[in-house]
Amino acid sequence: MDFHKIIYDSCRDLINLSDKINVSSLFLYCQKKNRKTYADLLYSENVSKFFEQLHIDFENEYPDFANELKRESRLVYLDYTRGDIYEAIIKTRNRIITNLDNGYLKALHENDPFAIQICQIIDSVSKNEIDDIIRNAANCV
Repeated sequence: MDFHKIIYDSCRDLINLSDKINVSSLFLYCQKKNRKTYADLLYSENVSKFFEQLHIDFENEYPDFANELKRESRLVYLDYTRGDIYEAIIKTRNRIITNLDNGYLKALHENDPFAIQICQIIDSVSKNEIDDIIRNAANCV
């Protein structure tokens, strides 16, 4: 099962389209921000503490955009305490953990030194460099 199918299935119970988009945006934002944030979203036991820290980080990183969101949208200021939204988030987390995590994200969340080192290596290598490495490795075989 791929990421987009998981999001689609786990948000089906939400009635409001904007809630579906907001929950989807939460997972996509964390996934694109960095692996550590995404791992923390999936494995944090204290969801409210995670969201509070995410809000602070978002406001510090994008102050103008965060102010605009406060006025116009709830993209990052998702009411995760609302029962149906909370359930959609938990359902999505559980399905991603079950279907897509091979243990790396859990290790990263738990600050495993090897997982952190792998994350730093991947982050230091650009997408083009990875493509070149794969292409060169394929030519050697």
